Formats: sequence, C-alpha cells, structure tokens
Amino acid sequence: MQRNQAALDRLVAELRRAAEDGQPCPSNQDLADALDLHEGTIADMLRAARIAGLVAMLPVGQNRRLAAACDGSWQTLPTRIGAGRAQAADKVGQRKCLRCKRAFKPESRYRFCCDLCAAVNAREAA
Repeated sequence: MQRNQAALDRLVAELRRAAEDGQPCPSNQDLADALDLHEGTIADMLRAARIAGLVAMLPVGQNRRLAAACDGSWQTLPTRIGAGRAQAADKVGQRKCLRCKRAFKPESRYRFCCDLCAAVNAREAA
C-alpha cells in the first residue's frame, strides 16, 4: 500500500511541477516516460488519484484536459489528450510521397501522396 501511495505522490508531484513551470498538462505518455512506468499504469494511477481526491483532471473542450489540485492551489495549462502522439507527428512535419518520393506536407494524416501524384492516381483510376 505504501508503494502505491509513493507512486501516486510522484505522479501528483510531476503534475504540480508542470503547473508551477507554466506548462500544459503532460500526456499519459509523457508522465509514463518521466516516471518510468507504462502508459496504462499512468491511466490507472490518474483514476486512483482522482478517486482519492489528490488531483482533478478536467476536460476542456474536445480532446483537451488540464490537471488541478482539488484545493485549487495549482493548475496546469490545458493540452490535447493525444498530445504525445501529435507532437511526434509535428516533429516530422513532412512525409515522403509514396509514388515520387518527394517531401510534402500532408493536409491530413491520411494523405500519403503529394497533390501531383494524387491527381495522376485519380486519372489512372478513372
């Protein structure tokens, strides 16, 4: 039981550190990396921390959350819930076209060809 409490204390301390530094709420993946735990364990720990009244995880709009102390003494900035994955995609920023291998910036995550090759593919399919 003390081991679980110590893990919860480390989790709350990490959230408090982000709040004091003026940072957005860390994603589950960021917390898992910082605490050297599995992302699923972090989700369970956040649930336990909410139930114990140690922290409040507040949804802010669609796919955004912020963490706050239940007594209101600290609060993180809001962030996207899937921010860990989104930040990794933003770091790459560009993809290589599957057809011509040129770099391009996709309009959505489902684009795998540049505009020129997409037009050629559409003509060939017709």
